[in-house]
Formats: sequence, structure tokens, C-alpha cells
Amino acid sequence: MQVEHELFFGLGRDPLDVRASRLEESVQVIKGLWGPEPFQFKGEHYTVHTLNGLPKPVQQPHPPIRVGAFGKRVLSLAARVADTVGIVARKPPT
Repeated sequence: MQVEHELFFGLGRDPLDVRASRLEESVQVIKGLWGPEPFQFKGEHYTVHTLNGLPKPVQQPHPPIRVGAFGKRVLSLAARVADTVGIVARKPPT
């Protein structure tokens, strides 16, 4: 929500498509850092240069991932990458 971005992070809020793209990349980065080997990633929003995320999680292949979502794009992403989905009842204002 806009108020959370402003109060907690001091940020404006990007458009929904940008936030969805960033979420998709962030899940790839997190899973990569939880993996057994040093990780590299180059995306539109994030770049990781050979980083070995430590400590490694006890859960294998990784801890459960929950994605809060609404709309076809993010619900589809959640279906691909998440273990559970928190469905937002209605679209927040853009």
C-alpha cells in the first residue's frame, strides 16, 4: 500500500508491472542465495556477483515461500514459485 511505502521505506510506489517484475527477480535471487553454491544473477532490477548466501537454510531445497498476490500475472508467478499464496481480495489503488 502507498502509505506503507511512504511511512516505512520513504519511497514512492512503482507501477504494478514494475513491482511484479521486481518480485519475480527477487524470488530467483533468494532461491539462488539459498542454494548450495555461490550464486550469480543479472536482471533488470537486481545484480548479484558471485555471492554465497550464508547461513544456508535447514529446509531443503529451501524454506517455504509465500507470495501475496492479485491479478493474473502475479498469481501465475505465485503458482510457479511459491509454496503458499496469500490472495488479496481486491486490487489496491495504483
